[in-house]
Amino acid sequence: MEKIDNTFGVGAMCREKMEFRNDEELRECLSKVVGKKFMVVGGGANILFVGDYDGIVLHSKIKGIETTEDKEGTTLAVVGSGETWDEFVAEMVKRGLWGVENLSYIPGEVGGAAVQNIGAYGDEFSNAAEWVEAISINDGTLRRFDISELGYGYRWSEFKGKFKDKYVIVRACFRLRRDGKPNLTYKPLAEAFADTENVRLTDIRAELEKIRWGKLPRPEEVGSAGSFFKNPVVGREVYESLAERYPDMPHFEVEGGVKIPAGWLIERCGLKGYRHGTAGVWDRQALVMVNYDLGGRRAYEDVEYVYRHVIETVREEMKIELEPEAIIIR
Repeated sequence: MEKIDNTFGVGAMCREKMEFRNDEELRECLSKVVGKKFMVVGGGANILFVGDYDGIVLHSKIKGIETTEDKEGTTLAVVGSGETWDEFVAEMVKRGLWGVENLSYIPGEVGGAAVQNIGAYGDEFSNAAEWVEAISINDGTLRRFDISELGYGYRWSEFKGKFKDKYVIVRACFRLRRDGKPNLTYKPLAEAFADTENVRLTDIRAELEKIRWGKLPRPEEVGSAGSFFKNPVVGREVYESLAERYPDMPHFEVEGGVKIPAGWLIERCGLKGYRHGTAGVWDRQALVMVNYDLGGRRAYEDVEYVYRHVIETVREEMKIELEPEAIIIR
């Protein structure tokens, strides 16, 4: 049995771990897991293991960032799926390239970011991505997916849908600019730079460092998967019923209904700071489930209890069913 790396810090194990450093090594790994139970895990940043995994874990070690200028004056950055996401962002900021800076400090690796369509602070992976390359699990062929083929949406891509368990991501390409402008659609960023001219990439990254770690636990200190639940979208009738009870309830009109912040629902139910055993709801951001026992072999039991308790409480009090954003592996 081998330990599975994950930002929740639960001590889950797998039967075997295989790493690949290029496309050919991935094909070799895939030939060895035919007919066997396996899964691909990147940095383990959006996964909760609620027990040991009785199978094989594949992990990308495909590295490298290659940049080229195109005829439109933009820079294309091709990045290996095993690159740490934030190290890639930091490097682009260092090179003076705009396009991914608002996604600073998000844990995980590039391959996982492509699957999840990570997003924060007014931006998403798919806004800068140009294409994603992946290898077919079935026959080992390499396919390049244009972003338009992948159905990107809120924490969604077709790698979680029709392409699920059919491809392994090996690299992604991003379109970046040297003459970009700051994305200040996230209100705290807009407020921070309201009186600032010529906001620099380094300014954005520094401000996001303060914002993120002011609300979220640092993964080396407290285990978590960041935002654990999706923000639910409810029908007009449900929204109006809640609005009568809670006139100050934050909400956002979206296609298909009204989006209500999951963190607000959890906090309103009195669960912010709730704790059970080694796990709990983070006391500075109710959307985050945490593990205080990094590496604990039974920690996953307490984390599972907490997130289920949150779902049941919100369902009972608010009549809304929360859906985990994190992937639950049993």
